Amino acid sequence: MSYKVLMDEDLFAIKEMLWNGYTQAFIAHKYHVTQAHIANIASARFAGKILWPDGTDGPLARWKKLEIMNKRKKHGMTGAKASLLPKS
Repeated sequence: MSYKVLMDEDLFAIKEMLWNGYTQAFIAHKYHVTQAHIANIASARFAGKILWPDGTDGPLARWKKLEIMNKRKKHGMTGAKASLLPKS
């Protein structure tokens, strides 16, 4: 089994993608890692030293998770359709 080594630049880009509403599955596919690895980044188990786009550290903020979920719901984006959110 081979393991993908994510550089700090990758971790920053992953956090930006999570922040912007991309699904963990989509990001995992893009970076050739598991969805669990992306979940660990989102929950700050990995990449804790890399800040979120708003300058905070730690796990993805609950208010941001709710904002993303509400945006997906508003646009009828669930499951596989939720991979990309419209720019707005």
